[in-house]
Amino acid sequence: MPSETVSVVFSFRNEEDNLPELIRRLQAMSAGRAEAFEFIFVNDVSDDRSRDILCEARAADPRVTFLTMARRSGPAECVLAGMAASSGDAVVYMDSDLQDPPELIPLLIERWREGFEVVHTRRSARLGE
Repeated sequence: MPSETVSVVFSFRNEEDNLPELIRRLQAMSAGRAEAFEFIFVNDVSDDRSRDILCEARAADPRVTFLTMARRSGPAECVLAGMAASSGDAVVYMDSDLQDPPELIPLLIERWREGFEVVHTRRSARLGE
């Protein structure tokens, strides 16, 4: 039984093109890890197929959950809502556009286990820049 749970929070709006790949990479990243994971997606009132994709993902993987904001709120409000809904021992926030690779999550967990209360990353380059 896992000793710790890591909640991974994503805010998004209209990410139907990225969500399937993101979910696949999260599942691959978390396979065989000692920690339990919950993947919390916070929908900032998307008007594409994002919700349908997450419903399908939730049916296949109970670690996937999502919230839908009542109105467009922006990323900061979505992140706060996701953190409030989390039940993990640690919370990781990442963008859902795959600019932040989910494969970095184990490194963040490693730093947290070293005793850091807050682990922050800094992007050295962004795709398209």
